[in-house]
Amino acid sequence: MSGNELLALAALAVACLFAAGILLRSWRRRRTRQPLFAAVAVLILGAGAIGLALIGVPYRLPVGVAFIAALLAVTFSARSERSVR
Repeated sequence: MSGNELLALAALAVACLFAAGILLRSWRRRRTRQPLFAAVAVLILGAGAIGLALIGVPYRLPVGVAFIAALLAVTFSARSERSVR
């Protein structure tokens, strides 16, 4: 595994933790389920992508898919939370 791949995996881990932190903060304020489910989904996606990359799958595929899926989870959570208010 090259340094570039490790950097991409580290960036994915930081991005997933940051997104999950924001979602958990939103959940603590509003006590709705959407941010909590999205935070768990983001963490599972990140861990799955990192695990796949570490077992030998070319890192670009799982990292790219996990980034996009995490963005969609955050977006859908914010959109559904806004419609609940």
